[in-house]
Amino acid sequence: MAYADDIAPTPSAMRQLLMICDICAAEYDITFNANKSKFMAFVANSRRSTHHALKDCIFEIGGNRIVNVESFLYLGHIITSKLDDSEDILQKLNRFIGQVNNVLCFKSYCSSIFGSELWFLDVSKIGVLCCVEERFETGYESASCYSLLFIPLSCTLPIYEEICKRSFYRMECLYSDLRLMI
Repeated sequence: MAYADDIAPTPSAMRQLLMICDICAAEYDITFNANKSKFMAFVANSRRSTHHALKDCIFEIGGNRIVNVESFLYLGHIITSKLDDSEDILQKLNRFIGQVNNVLCFKSYCSSIFGSELWFLDVSKIGVLCCVEERFETGYESASCYSLLFIPLSCTLPIYEEICKRSFYRMECLYSDLRLMI
């Protein structure tokens, strides 16, 4: 609420504020968009019975009605008329879980090396792929913590080591198949 545009202690005080806005709008040829405005009534718990009366108040700007809401996303936070932080905390928790999933899935999204176990490891293009990853790891100041934080967090190996591991498993499978044939 610290950044709310207009706060008034009573409905009549809010109407006076809106009337001043209408006067200034007419004087300076400004149009306020009521569709982008919302109002929310905050009432102390001891006076919750008056909340329904405040919900029924009608406020207008520029002759258009301002919608009454029970909750509103404001500067990235969900503010509710009951001043309950539960919705905001849940939103932040969900955002955090999404960001963690993005970090954990980043390597698989950005380095699709499906089928790399079939590659010959002496091909020079593998070196180019690894150089691109290395440049990403250390080339930008903001990304310099990549190898220190990302690899342990995502439980992945650098690309070349991942390709070698896959090739080793392929060779191990081929070798075990040959032993079964003998």
